[in-house]
Amino acid sequence: MAVAPARYSDDAHGGPVRNQTLGTEDILMELLAGFRSIAGRFDLLTSKLDSMDSRLGKQQTRLEGVEGRIFAIEYDTATLRKRLKKVEWRLKTV
Repeated sequence: MAVAPARYSDDAHGGPVRNQTLGTEDILMELLAGFRSIAGRFDLLTSKLDSMDSRLGKQQTRLEGVEGRIFAIEYDTATLRKRLKKVEWRLKTV
């Protein structure tokens, strides 16, 4: 059985106990707790990234809507220019 270096903990009276050694099972439990902590942080990070991705998707949709409106304004402006040219031409011929 492997033995880890000394670790501090509390004895029954609340004082520190020194030179306590950890067995293989204790080390594995500590490692498991560490991995769970890392997994929890990873889940939190993934959640935040998903949230940011969702916000970016909404911004992309808004941007596409704005681009559509700009295109519509440009189209309307071109149509109005054509009509204006027709009116000018008619005025010149009168």
